[in-house]
Amino acid sequence: MAVSVKVAVNNRVERGLLLCAGPRGTEGDMVALASKFVASLVASLLYGSKALSGLTAPSHVAYLAIAGNSGLADPGTHGRVTLGRRRVKALSSLKKVSGTLSVSYGDALASAEYGVERKVRGPIRAVHVATTQGRRRSNEDAALTASVKLASGESAVNMVVAVVADGAGGLGAGDRASTAAVSGFFSGVIESALLGASNAEYVVEYALARANEAVLSAAEDARRRIATTLTGGLALGESLVIAHVGDSRAYVILGGQARRLTVDHKARPGSHVITRALGPGLDSKGDIVKTPLPPGSTLLLCTDGVTDLLRDEEIGAIAVKHKTPSALAEAVLSLVEARGAPDNATLCLFMNWVEI
Repeated sequence: MAVSVKVAVNNRVERGLLLCAGPRGTEGDMVALASKFVASLVASLLYGSKALSGLTAPSHVAYLAIAGNSGLADPGTHGRVTLGRRRVKALSSLKKVSGTLSVSYGDALASAEYGVERKVRGPIRAVHVATTQGRRRSNEDAALTASVKLASGESAVNMVVAVVADGAGGLGAGDRASTAAVSGFFSGVIESALLGASNAEYVVEYALARANEAVLSAAEDARRRIATTLTGGLALGESLVIAHVGDSRAYVILGGQARRLTVDHKARPGSHVITRALGPGLDSKGDIVKTPLPPGSTLLLCTDGVTDLLRDEEIGAIAVKHKTPSALAEAVLSLVEARGAPDNATLCLFMNWVEI
């Protein structure tokens, strides 16, 4: 299994990579490891804890986990971890990691290039997350994008997971709610997909339920009522399925047109009172939207800090001028800030087969 991820929390973005392999029958252990990995990245941004601290796996699973440029590697009892030509023979903390990386266990192999700039010809798939606090006292949005390769035997699935959440600031601890939601959604997607679910709509419905469970658990830990919106998507090839609760939004942008996929769950247009959200005692029923994601299109997920200030047609026009996810994100948030940015504003982008 290979998971390349970017997480946005508290005005910071962290990137990471997880490679892991094990014998047949250990898929559940790898799911748990992937969930812990993402949770450690989120915690490092939310609480300032050290990324990857406490990350462990059973001895029959070999793994390499990277946060930023540092990493943690463990070949387990019979696995193999290599960094370029160097082999890691025991549990090791790595101060700087880049280059060609691989983790293997028997005939199972996960490999990737990390931290190496290469000239790429032709179309690519690219993801990005970005956030700004705006004029708020804190940032209670969270976002995650992940490019995931799941391999089992001779079959492999490549997918992109993207999710944004906007914590309810009026209830307090909105950041806990939003980060729990994005972590739970990701874990739900990985768990159901790796353990054999083939229906994308079922996968996102399951992931939404896991996200709500994570928010309920966070509410118990915080000993207070918390809530968050969530808009999350799973892209497989040219197919996209979205789960949506609240007033964050999803768009597919193509040819300068931003097509809105979601309907705001609000008391009335222009209101900031949402009628659905994840959290204790709330209506957490999600809308499930399935739509094509053709080559050359862009998936945009964003919180209402973006859409309160930018019209749909403006978003489409900006996308025409900016051909990479990072450039488009910077242009969108720069315009939001130029218009006063009264709220946190966060977005996820996935460009499907972009010519560069």
